[in-house]
Amino acid sequence: MKRPYLIAGALLVLTAVVMLFGFRTPVEPAPAPQDAYLLIVSDDTGAFLLQLKRGMDDAAARLNARWSLKVLAAGEIPDCSDKNGAVIYLDHPEAVLASIGCPAVVIGQTVSSVPCIVSAAPEGDSPVSDTDVPLAELVAMLEAGTIDAFYAADPYAMGYLAVAALKEGGGREVPLKLITRDNLYGKENVKLVFPLLE
Repeated sequence: MKRPYLIAGALLVLTAVVMLFGFRTPVEPAPAPQDAYLLIVSDDTGAFLLQLKRGMDDAAARLNARWSLKVLAAGEIPDCSDKNGAVIYLDHPEAVLASIGCPAVVIGQTVSSVPCIVSAAPEGDSPVSDTDVPLAELVAMLEAGTIDAFYAADPYAMGYLAVAALKEGGGREVPLKLITRDNLYGKENVKLVFPLLE
């Protein structure tokens, strides 16, 4: 007769132990603070900037970082002293660089003493088109047969490398891509030439 009471008592004690300790959620350590970066632009529109942001998103995710956007008003100097660095995509970044308050990388042009991410044509080759011509117009000219090819910058790669350069240091050159009628609609170039279709 004592045996069923002993088994029932043991089960009650086991149930109490499981209730007290078995259903607690483990305490997870606090996540490490993320690096914070700032993208500084003068105009937040356009396919180039859209691809630049996508590249920064992917690099930030890989590096466990985050970034935010600052659209600069005329004459404004941003303070990014609370950030780990800034990616600057401006026509004339010199005034901003002089008083920014954090490490910076410049996109699309070379500025002395600052890491820069610039596009470069293959050595010994020169761009087929003027870089001031809008991309949509170059595509139309290529399809119409007015031009045989043109070089296109890769803003996704530039954004990705800019965040990496802030973390690791040093500027980078991103090769321009040669776009022809034969490769215009290739999978790799559709993202580059028609970014808004994604």
